[in-house]
Amino acid sequence: MVYVKRYRLSCDRAECPVCYEKWASKRAHRIARRVEAYRKIFGGKPIHVVASPSQSLVDTLSFELLKKVCLNALKLAGMRGGVEIFHPWREDHSKRWFLSPHFHTIGFGWIQNSEKVLADTGVLVKNLGIRKSVYATAMYQLSHCGVFMSKPKKHTIIWWGALSYNKLKLPKDTEVERETCPICLEELVRVVYMGELSDPPDIEEEYILPAAGWVEFSIGQVHFEAEEDVRLECEYCCERFETREGYEHHRCPVGRPGEVGFD
Repeated sequence: MVYVKRYRLSCDRAECPVCYEKWASKRAHRIARRVEAYRKIFGGKPIHVVASPSQSLVDTLSFELLKKVCLNALKLAGMRGGVEIFHPWREDHSKRWFLSPHFHTIGFGWIQNSEKVLADTGVLVKNLGIRKSVYATAMYQLSHCGVFMSKPKKHTIIWWGALSYNKLKLPKDTEVERETCPICLEELVRVVYMGELSDPPDIEEEYILPAAGWVEFSIGQVHFEAEEDVRLECEYCCERFETREGYEHHRCPVGRPGEVGFD
């Protein structure tokens, strides 16, 4: 028997209208793990803070300068560091979106002197309180964050201060979520069914199935044992193919791993 976890492949791009939720979920898990790792080492409780620059700053500063001014305001207000997520829009009481750039931060610190910081920097720093679930907060913020479509692309997710990559060094396994088999506890590998029976239902679910017919699947190294009923999906752009020929002649507009997507 073999344990199979069926899931839909994703291009893992924030700008993709199909895959952005998986992109957001994966990054939210990474944020939660890094914040929790910091808490275990240094203590404290993670808080959610919003830095909102004045309209005059928005009208006169570039994005990079606006980001620096907001980070400086967060430090002056008492934040030690965290993850910053950019939002270009806000929703009003009528559920309509309007342009109002601001930065959400999940991190550690003690917010004080907000009025003085506002007078000195033109940035309003507001503490939204301690987070019961860092993942849920990050997931919601990433679900409607700002994503730069034109080049040069700018990061949507920014680690800064005490949680920046050059200050908080963590083992690689702390940053990467590895799925394991619940039976043998080994790390899962990608497989494709090449047997004679029908495929599992096309839904994201877990199955215990006969082992015959399952082979390890690798992009660019797929060996087809049958020409009929082969259904593949591009790992990067999510286009589906019914035949071997269609898959082999596919020219993906996204590219190879490492060439697309950014945090």
